[in-house]
Amino acid sequence: MKLARIAGDEASELLDLGDVVERVVAERARTLSTEVQLVVEIASNLAQVNGVRSDLERLVSNLLELWLAPLSGAGGVGLIVEATEDRNGIRLEVVSMAGSTNVRPLPPSLEHGDSLRIVLGVVGQHEATLRVASQPEGSTRLEIVFPIARATERTARCRRPTRPLPITRARRLH
Repeated sequence: MKLARIAGDEASELLDLGDVVERVVAERARTLSTEVQLVVEIASNLAQVNGVRSDLERLVSNLLELWLAPLSGAGGVGLIVEATEDRNGIRLEVVSMAGSTNVRPLPPSLEHGDSLRIVLGVVGQHEATLRVASQPEGSTRLEIVFPIARATERTARCRRPTRPLPITRARRLH
C-alpha cells in the first residue's frame, strides 16, 4: 500500500464526503482570521461516494484556498454538502459571501493556477461534474456533483491518466 501511495495510485474506497469536508474545515478554521467567516452545512444521512480520501481532502483544501485567498478583510466562504434532488449524487457547493468590501469574484486569477489544476484533476478522476456561476453582487458559486456509490458496484480505482495527455493546437474550422 505504501508503494501505491508513493506512485499516486491509491485505491478508492467508500467515503462519506461530509466527514471528509468536516475534517479539512476543522484543520483550516484554526488558521483563519476573526474577520473571515467560514460557514459549513452538511446534510445528515448522506450516501457514500467512491473516492480516494487523500485526493478528496486535497480538493476541499484547495477549494478553500481558492475562495479564501481573495478575502482581505470581511466576508466569508460557505460550504454545503448535500444529496442532489434526484438522490443520484452528492453535491459539494462552495459559495463566496462578499461582505461590504470589494472582493474579486472568482474564477481565481492565474496566481492560484496550481490549486485550480488540482481541483480540476480530482473532479475528473472521480467522474464528477463541475459548474461555476458568478453573481453581479460579487458572490461566486462552484458546484461539484459526485456520483453516489451503488450497492452493486464494487470499489474501483479512480481514473488516472497512464501517460500525459498530448498537447493539441486549436485551429479555425471556418
